[in-house]
Amino acid sequence: MLLKQSYEKGVHMKPFVLYCLPHAGGASHLFNSWNKALDKEIECMPFEYPGRGKMLSKSPYIDIQNASMDVVEQIKHTLHGRDYALFGHSMGALIAYETLDQIKKAGINQPVHVYLSGKTAPFHSRKSEALRYKLSDELFLQEIVQLGGLSDEVVQNRELIDYFLPIIRDDFRLVETYKYQVREPIEQEVSILYGSEDSSMIGPIEDWNKIFRSTVNYHKFNGGHFFYQDYVEEIVSIINQMFRTLSIQRFS
Repeated sequence: MLLKQSYEKGVHMKPFVLYCLPHAGGASHLFNSWNKALDKEIECMPFEYPGRGKMLSKSPYIDIQNASMDVVEQIKHTLHGRDYALFGHSMGALIAYETLDQIKKAGINQPVHVYLSGKTAPFHSRKSEALRYKLSDELFLQEIVQLGGLSDEVVQNRELIDYFLPIIRDDFRLVETYKYQVREPIEQEVSILYGSEDSSMIGPIEDWNKIFRSTVNYHKFNGGHFFYQDYVEEIVSIINQMFRTLSIQRFS
């Protein structure tokens, strides 16, 4: 589900859309600050995953493919013929990757650009004995804290931990039970964003070159797994520049 689902007749639509897919345990509000930094011609549409926020009453996704099918349905209902890009961080990047295949099957125009953040190529996976979603609550919480995914306020509040931990665990289940399917290299403009000290990475970041036929752009940032929260202006600037170039090509 998106924060904005439809338009009333006669309401002006911005010419470009940026669909944003949060990380495991994340919610749409994480992208609230992006609206101020994005050019006025770009509409930011963050997804809200089921089981949290405004989608609290909805059942969680069965798997990553199920999530990507939902993304495509929401794109179909909100795109209105506009050019668009996808941004996904960590689990959101994996969903964005699978969404490309669902977009092709649905016959929708592909995105003008895809930004995959905090994730190595999808054929890299954890060994069965290293699956984090199966850990005890105590050990699982330690893993999340080590990644930097929870604020001190949440970690020190037992009630908040009891609320968030099952949500995060189920999202980890989606990622760690994902089965990669070999496909032909994808023709798609793409940028890979990653943190220099991200301990969650499995395999070389450059392995994304094996997934895409076109040139892959790499952007390295200082920081760990959640680097993107510290570099909003820099990341949005990259996205703004892409849409400005596209605008010149489209409307000049």
